[in-house]
Amino acid sequence: MKPKLLTLRYVRASAKDQNTERQLVKTRELGIPDKYIFVDKASGKRILNVRSKGISRR
Repeated sequence: MKPKLLTLRYVRASAKDQNTERQLVKTRELGIPDKYIFVDKASGKRILNVRSKGISRR
């Protein structure tokens, strides 16, 4: 039996004047549930640690 694949989506706005809404609309159009969408609003100075968001590569 093949394992079921799970689709996650990472949405990011790197500047204060950017908005994630357009990315969120497209993500929802693709049928990805909100519980699998991770949003990050950060400046370019901050380093994102994806593992701290609960996402890890296995």
